[in-house]
Amino acid sequence: MNTQVHNPVTLPPLPAGRLPAVDWGRLGLAMVVVVGHAGLFKDVHIPTHAAFANGFARIVVPFFMIVSGYFFDSAMRRGPSVWSAGVLRLYLFWTAVFLPLVVLIGDFSFAKLGFYILTGYAHLWYLPALLGAGLILWVVRDWSSGRIFRLALGLFLVGFTVQYVLNYLVGFDRLTHRNGWIVLLRNFVFFGFPYMALGYLLRRGTMLDRIGTPGLIGLLALGSAVMAAEVWLNYHFLILAGYFDLIGGAFLVTPVVFLLLTRVRAIPGNRWLAPMSAAIYFIHPIFVYPLEHWIGIEPMLRAPISLVASIGASYLLLQFNKLVPVI
Repeated sequence: MNTQVHNPVTLPPLPAGRLPAVDWGRLGLAMVVVVGHAGLFKDVHIPTHAAFANGFARIVVPFFMIVSGYFFDSAMRRGPSVWSAGVLRLYLFWTAVFLPLVVLIGDFSFAKLGFYILTGYAHLWYLPALLGAGLILWVVRDWSSGRIFRLALGLFLVGFTVQYVLNYLVGFDRLTHRNGWIVLLRNFVFFGFPYMALGYLLRRGTMLDRIGTPGLIGLLALGSAVMAAEVWLNYHFLILAGYFDLIGGAFLVTPVVFLLLTRVRAIPGNRWLAPMSAAIYFIHPIFVYPLEHWIGIEPMLRAPISLVASIGASYLLLQFNKLVPVI
């Protein structure tokens, strides 16, 4: 009788110390989220706004997912149940924080309230996507790297295809319950797992590790050109009518950016960088949305005000976090 033996994969050791450039990258990209949600450039130059919002800004959450995948093994040392409980606790806390905005901004209905509690209000969709992606990755963690990558790429391409069908053949601007359709794309299946798997594979070691830094910079240029062409085509045909979370070029650009940052060790880092980036990411809608919906400040002014307020509030949140973990 044949008995299948479970052979867990042993990952190479993490680099000594922290990865300061990755921490600074996370902080910078968290700030990009703030100014992006505040509509930077929207009232100045629509093409620039489109390029920023549907181009560069679309590597932010993929980068966060890749970081989570890279440190997946460390995060799961106490088991998936403990990790899952931590993510769920964060989700419930921040959902409670943003419930007043759900009720006060726009028309209220219990269906709307239930929808956002289940799927995440605004940026909080990241946490359910992270939770589901992490559980899938736990199940497949000992697969071969090629098999994990094929699954990740396949799921990404399915979501990518559905996104383009909805944009070009159906038309996002004609869809009712648009936010419900968006959830169909940005979730743990088509978004979270593919990028988290990339981070996990980078931790294992991939062909990219054997490419020198000049070669990675060349790949970054190629991926950036692909992403720029994709963004230009989408703007040319749809202006701002489409919705693009899954940018094809970002699937190459984001892991290359991450890997390049792991090779930068000559800059100082600090333990507060990672929690500060998380705090800014979670707290910023408290400032962005009231400034937009209740006060009506123009985007080019709303963006810096929201950023400064978010940084200040995040400092206070870090002090509170010492008493109650909320980030």
